[in-house]
Amino acid sequence: MKQMIRKYIQILLYFSPGFIRERAGKIIAKHEYAQAMERMKRTKVSKEGIAVALDKLDMDCDVMFHISTMNIGKMAGGVKFLSEQIAGHSDLSRHTLLFSALPYRGRFEEYLKTNPTFDVRTAPVAMGAVNEYFALRADSFRSLHPTHSVVAIGARAEEYTRDHHTDLTPFGPHSPYYKLLVNGGKIVLFGATVHNLTFFHVFEDLLGPAFPVKNIYTEPFRTRVIDRQGKELYVITPCHRTLQGIRRKYGGTAVIEKLSGDGAIRKVAKIGEGEVSVVDTRRFAVSYLELILQGQSIYGRHRVTRELENKINTLVRQFK
Repeated sequence: MKQMIRKYIQILLYFSPGFIRERAGKIIAKHEYAQAMERMKRTKVSKEGIAVALDKLDMDCDVMFHISTMNIGKMAGGVKFLSEQIAGHSDLSRHTLLFSALPYRGRFEEYLKTNPTFDVRTAPVAMGAVNEYFALRADSFRSLHPTHSVVAIGARAEEYTRDHHTDLTPFGPHSPYYKLLVNGGKIVLFGATVHNLTFFHVFEDLLGPAFPVKNIYTEPFRTRVIDRQGKELYVITPCHRTLQGIRRKYGGTAVIEKLSGDGAIRKVAKIGEGEVSVVDTRRFAVSYLELILQGQSIYGRHRVTRELENKINTLVRQFK
């Protein structure tokens, strides 16, 4: 019942004037911050606890981290210690670590409508202090995509990030998200929840027009981008529609249960008031594509066409 109320409130806000949405956003952010502060007061996580949680991960591959320390509590050693522990648990001479580096908070569309310039040398990382820590490392590479930028360090960091901006959508074949799947990598949810997992969008872009949920993307925006050498270019990209995001948030429970049952998502540790889970990208791909073939996606039920069936069967063979 509470979920339904939240859903209708979000839909109502979507159609509200901008000043109301802005005010509501500030109230929600203030509430979430207050909750995080309460968690920090009542829950302490030691350095040993952090190390033990990371020890339970299989880091013998490329790994993308989604981190939310606000869901965990107060962590000893702070951002620097956690970041160093994450880097130390990976053999960066052979593997790559990746982190989301979106330069804004809030709605993608409203950000793009401000006509921003995305300067990869100075653009903020609005995805938390750990992600920002890795973005500031001298050995890091950051993709030039203006809405879904990714930071990478390690063996193939440049390869993962160099062509992201050349795709027509944020999660296309040149994106770090898709390359992680092709390379058989994993995603670690460290305090973050599966409901915010961006990896779902890879399959929307893979299936293209065959994907059964229409109007996921807005019309493309043309955004000014500055690369590492100071060269100016323009990147064309659409962004996800907010109403579809609301559908996803409240309609994906059955999908997540299926993925967990197939072992595509595994909880490996408890840390403070949060959890550490691992997403096996190959297993996730097969399980989710099979679910789409059965008429179910994170957006709810849909009709299965012959085109969709043929395309999914081809992709499943590729990722099995």
